[in-house]
Amino acid sequence: MRRRTPLARIALPIVLTLAVVPRAAAQTSWVNRLAGPGAREALTSPEASVRRDAALRLGRRGEPRQSVRALLDRLASEESPEVRQAIFEALARRGDPVAIEPLAAVLAPEEEGEPGAADGALAVRAIGAIGGERAIRLLVGWLGMAEVGDEAARGLAWIGPSAVPHLLRALADPITAVRAAQTLGAIGDTRATAPLVARLRGALPVARVAMIDALRAIGDERAGPAVARYLDDADPNVARATLRALAVIGGPPQAEAVAALADRGTSEQRAAALATLMVIAPEAAAPRVAPLLDEAGAPAVRRAAIDAMIEDPSPPLVVALAPLLAGEDADAAAEALARIAGGRGLDPLLRAARESATRRFDRALALGYRRHGARLDAARASAIEAHLAGASLGARCLAGRPNSGLREAVGEQLTDPDGARRALAASCALLLGDRALGPSLAARLEEERSPMAFRMLALAALRVGARVDPGLLDARWWDPETAPEALWLAAASLGLATSRSRARALRAMRRGLRAAEPRARAGAALALALAEERTAWRALVAALDDDHDAVRLAAARALAALAVPEAASAIEAAARVEAQDDVRDALFVAARAPGGRPPPAMLPGDDVLFVRISTAPGLAIATQLAVDVLLADGRWLRVPALDGGAVLVPDLPAGQAEVQIRLGRD
Repeated sequence: MRRRTPLARIALPIVLTLAVVPRAAAQTSWVNRLAGPGAREALTSPEASVRRDAALRLGRRGEPRQSVRALLDRLASEESPEVRQAIFEALARRGDPVAIEPLAAVLAPEEEGEPGAADGALAVRAIGAIGGERAIRLLVGWLGMAEVGDEAARGLAWIGPSAVPHLLRALADPITAVRAAQTLGAIGDTRATAPLVARLRGALPVARVAMIDALRAIGDERAGPAVARYLDDADPNVARATLRALAVIGGPPQAEAVAALADRGTSEQRAAALATLMVIAPEAAAPRVAPLLDEAGAPAVRRAAIDAMIEDPSPPLVVALAPLLAGEDADAAAEALARIAGGRGLDPLLRAARESATRRFDRALALGYRRHGARLDAARASAIEAHLAGASLGARCLAGRPNSGLREAVGEQLTDPDGARRALAASCALLLGDRALGPSLAARLEEERSPMAFRMLALAALRVGARVDPGLLDARWWDPETAPEALWLAAASLGLATSRSRARALRAMRRGLRAAEPRARAGAALALALAEERTAWRALVAALDDDHDAVRLAAARALAALAVPEAASAIEAAARVEAQDDVRDALFVAARAPGGRPPPAMLPGDDVLFVRISTAPGLAIATQLAVDVLLADGRWLRVPALDGGAVLVPDLPAGQAEVQIRLGRD
């Protein structure tokens, strides 16, 4: 059975150090001027906005236990919903278990109509953020509550593996079984596989669906045979869930039963079964798909089959994908053929490219050759190269085989009067990654006036290892269109800078964290990481409160790369209140928090993918470490690490990017 390539785990050596805060001294002299005492006093201000700001400030600064007690005292009497929300967030950031019981009391007010009675979800969220054994027991007890059950499940998923034993017990209660199963799936711990399988037989249909979905999310193939028994379940929702699950945890032993549904089921069953069969046994799916392409009587099945082939192509499906090159799905089919392992889809793609009067398939063919060219025999490689020799400059560069003629064409177009054509030439240099183009790129950067062309030139210079005196880039640091790329190149070029120019560049990176454009702020965060500016950790921690997801994500990744132990507690506090899964996962990695999750193999498309990788001493990072990125739009890139082990992939499209970190020469 084919599986997506897992992300190779190359450790980022981050040491987690938690500082011990001494007991506060007497509240006299300079102590009275600390954030804690001042904010605690402001909690009693008649102005709601002042109280709200004070609560948020106490969530980040001030003596821990005194701040928590002050927040809890204020919560008991605060009437403003906005201030109460700020208090809940502050308590979550503090993460002090002493707050759990007072927060739990919000869900059981002594008097009907007490102000805290409407704040159950916020209280449950804060308890989940604080975590610990007591929090787990409370949250599990609330899973069956209509008002806060979903919030309790999210809290338990956030807590992670330590909640698994409690959730397994909750599977026995019909009231909590559904949410317990969903939470186990979100945690993804294989300890839940056997208990979930054991509970399937006696579960109600709605709980059975949740349990099967959980087994799919966990991804443990041992559950495949047990789940396959429910392909013929009387409840159609269970049958659909079973097919979805078998696409992940099934294998050849289940292929016969799935194929039977693909042949004789309802239209909906046939469509779902075919999609599953293409994953677990594509050789069995291929002969069933081909007749469907001309079947007018089952348009839904035909559409589902085409979509499944395009989404997850494999060698046995080449014969079914090739005819699609002549229809309305031609472009998507071409991209799918270019992705098929071993380059086995390139022969029909080459034939279609030769026959096309518009050269519409050149790009897909170039992508396929870029990915699989090293595995092709000499005759097939020569045939593809001969065809691409007449392709556009972009397609030839996309194929990724530098030669003197291609270098000359790129260099000539870098001086074209049209800024768009210069940008295209720079993007070609980026795709080629040819160090011989470095001098041309560096020379052009100094005089480039087109923002679009400058961005691509800077990225190409980074890619090929060209460096530019940061002092020549300072005019670009303040332009939101070019700031990220200019700062990244400056960070990589600090070795060429004078002490004055270096200081100016580092100041620009820090100021960039306060820029108006989110993209500029995110770029500045990553630039500080590229520059290895560990003293900027406080500014990056502040960026974790940015309103824009991409900025918080960039700051989290930058903090992970810099690995500053002093930032650990602040990173953990930010993770407790982070709503976005990808940002929270990046924060877990940055803090190396207990129960944290490893980086996912499938990353959501962002403006930028940035990782820094550390390897054993003596390994030549710049020449032996690379990242393969299969983008959501079908493009495939191989990105070698920059000096120092940083990998920067800009402008990712929306969707999922499959990432594999590997050793070996590019």
